[in-house]
Amino acid sequence: MNKNSNVITEPPQYLDQLDAKLPPIDAQGHLVTNNFMTPLIKTIRKQHNMYMCNVNPVSQKLQAKSAGQLIAQQWNKQIDLHRSTGKPMKSLLSQLFTTNKQIITVLLVYVPITSLCGVCSPISVHQFICFDSAIILRL
Repeated sequence: MNKNSNVITEPPQYLDQLDAKLPPIDAQGHLVTNNFMTPLIKTIRKQHNMYMCNVNPVSQKLQAKSAGQLIAQQWNKQIDLHRSTGKPMKSLLSQLFTTNKQIITVLLVYVPITSLCGVCSPISVHQFICFDSAIILRL
């Protein structure tokens, strides 16, 4: 590291591997809100380069292998239930929603609120400017 600046001149070891010390990205809203990006951006600014070791790992639940196994287990339970009771099976899409309730709930709440704020903010600013200019003209 250079004494005169905060720039890291030496690249970290194990550039091509994820750092297990970093907290994993989970399905609790960090994925939706991108809160995990702030420390990554700060690190990249200091290093002037981005390495794989700077990226947070994905939590075990969100990895394709474990998510696929979970969906397969749920699907096999539906098949066993159908064979034993004769009830009609749920669709695969229904199984996907059942398996990922948590992230879907966050998306159903967060995305409309964010979209609404994105639409309402410019309208509110415009109305405030019009209201403010009308008051100034009356003076």
